[in-house]
Parts: sequence; structure tokens; C-alpha cells
Amino acid sequence: MAGGPGPVDLSRHLRADGRVKGPSALLSGILIVLGVVVGIVGLVQFVSGIIDGFEAHRLDTPTTADVDLDTGRWLVYERVRGFGPTLLPGDVSVTDPSGEELPLSQPRFNETTTRGTAEYDAVARFDVEQSGRHEIRVEVSDEFGAGPDVLIGRSITDVFGRWPWLIGAIVGGLVFIVGIVCAIVGYSHRRAVRQAGATSS
Repeated sequence: MAGGPGPVDLSRHLRADGRVKGPSALLSGILIVLGVVVGIVGLVQFVSGIIDGFEAHRLDTPTTADVDLDTGRWLVYERVRGFGPTLLPGDVSVTDPSGEELPLSQPRFNETTTRGTAEYDAVARFDVEQSGRHEIRVEVSDEFGAGPDVLIGRSITDVFGRWPWLIGAIVGGLVFIVGIVCAIVGYSHRRAVRQAGATSS
């Protein structure tokens, strides 16, 4: 009469102290949750920065207007009319929600933006450190009392300054993948040990 199956070799699935090999379910779960949170936060921040790059506030000048601005670097753009810009940083004033007037200066780079078929050149820049409603005053005008077509928009350098958030999103994705791999490896070891126990019983 043939004997039953011999003992199952569990050396591939058990450590020397008898514990199951592979990452624990707790560790795998932590890595998965951490990867999801870091990845989502990084992606949302990066995408919101890109979307902000397309945000612009058009002003008919001369004017004094209240505009909601987030923190970061902003530019004053003037529509190109076939000749050089007429606006200078001194023609524009920006007051933050606390009543403090922000300093304006010349743009460091020759930045342009388009809206439809209209092209705009950056003529001044300023940094916003306090989000909220800002008072923007543009006082220049021609002999007919009309001023240039003006946009208040993000600096492209500020938009691409969000790249650390993209790196964070990528890192979060990698941590998530590692967590999934750990979960699969750990489960395969635990499953083999359970099956071996059921067979021996």
C-alpha cells in the first residue's frame, strides 16, 4: 500500500525562526497608502500650477481694478501694437490685501503670451506673498484718454518652478508600485504556507 505524500519543503517560504518570508501585509499597506497620498498631492499641485499658467486677468486701462491673485510671481503684459511697449513699471501699482504696495521691476526675461490672435509682451513683474484681492492701478493713457490692453498673468518661470511637485508625484507612484510588489510577494509566501498546512492536515 502506497504511503501518503511526504512533507512539503517550506524552506523557500519560511525563515530560520519559522516566520513567513516576504514583506508583511502591514508594511505593504503602508507603502501603498503612502504612495497614493504622495502621488496624488504631487500631481494635483503640479497640474494646478500648469493651469495657473494659463490664468490671466485682462484690464482695460487706465483703470483701478481689484484682482484675486495667488502667491507667486506675476507679470504685467501689454498687447503688442506694432511698436514698442508704452508701459513702464512705474506706470503700474499693485497693493496687496494688507494695504502694502508691492515693488515692480523689469522682467528678467523676454516673456510673451497670446490670447486668441493677440500677442502680449511682459513689461513689469511683481511677487505676491499673500493670496487675496489685490488693487491694481494702471494710469498711463494716450491723448484720447485710452490706455493699452493689459493682462496680469503668471510668469513662465513660476509655472515651471512647480517641477518638484512632479518629482514628488513620480516618487509617490514608485512607492505605490513597490507596495503592490511587496503585497504580491508577501501574499504568495503566506498562501504557500497555508496550502502546505492544509495538505499536511
